[in-house]
Amino acid sequence: MPGGEKRAGPRNRRAEMWKRSKEWLSEPGGADIPDSDALQADACGPTYRYDVNQRLLMEAKEHMRARGVPSPDDWDAVVLTFAEPVHEERPRVRNLEPHFAHSWMS
Repeated sequence: MPGGEKRAGPRNRRAEMWKRSKEWLSEPGGADIPDSDALQADACGPTYRYDVNQRLLMEAKEHMRARGVPSPDDWDAVVLTFAEPVHEERPRVRNLEPHFAHSWMS
């Protein structure tokens, strides 16, 4: 953006999840998704804009219908997987130290 301005985050949860799906597709190594024209059409169906506060806003499904674009149901299913961040679970390290300074066997 001119002047080094940054855009604010997404305006709502839907925009946030769609943004995350776009970032996922852009990651090095890529995403492994089916080669489906319908899925690609869904992903590219809605338009977006930025509100007066520079927050990302996805096109409403009602506006898509008015343009003759069907609801992106299949890509919405993909987008829903970005509703919550996934954290890699680290294995628990079992404490092997005895509970007492000396065991009864020592």
